[in-house]
Amino acid sequence: MKRSGLKIRNGDMNPKPTVLQQVAALQKMDGAALRNMWTAFFGREAPAAYKPEQIIRRLAWRIQELHYGGLSDGARQRLREIVEGDELSRGPRPSRRTSKRKGAGLSPGTRLVRHWHGVEHIVTATADGGLEYMGKRYRTLSAVAKTISGQHCSGPRFFGLVGSGNVGSKNVGSGKVYSRKIGSGKIDSGKEML
Repeated sequence: MKRSGLKIRNGDMNPKPTVLQQVAALQKMDGAALRNMWTAFFGREAPAAYKPEQIIRRLAWRIQELHYGGLSDGARQRLREIVEGDELSRGPRPSRRTSKRKGAGLSPGTRLVRHWHGVEHIVTATADGGLEYMGKRYRTLSAVAKTISGQHCSGPRFFGLVGSGNVGSKNVGSGKVYSRKIGSGKIDSGKEML
């Protein structure tokens, strides 16, 4: 028996809409209806930050996944292999702010020399983006500067690295902080006593 172009099976007068019809119907739903459908499909509320367009895309995927099946085991395994081999997937991408803080973007082996109250302090940049000072590991130049000076201050400024190209001089307090490249990419930074 046919009725209005749809096949009716087993005498069912309300045939289930096709996948295409279900996905098309999502476009006509309001936000509350979409969120209710999300709860029905996923068993939890939709994230509050999701806009209706995002909910529609996820629901469309889920409708198709339930009807046609999800990814095969082979496809899932291949995706895992790709993720394991990708360095960026191992953690959050470093932001510009993070990369500036960690080791101040110094090449591994770079030595910073700072004279503070008549004592020479040497900090070495490590290969993992950290810093080493007096046998102890630090994440930031500011942490090293705080250890040396006893107060919180900007590590790059303390070591004279602010300015153009990490080379130059700045007047700080009663003396002049200087930085200059020496040898193979090393930076010598210190404070001249006036």
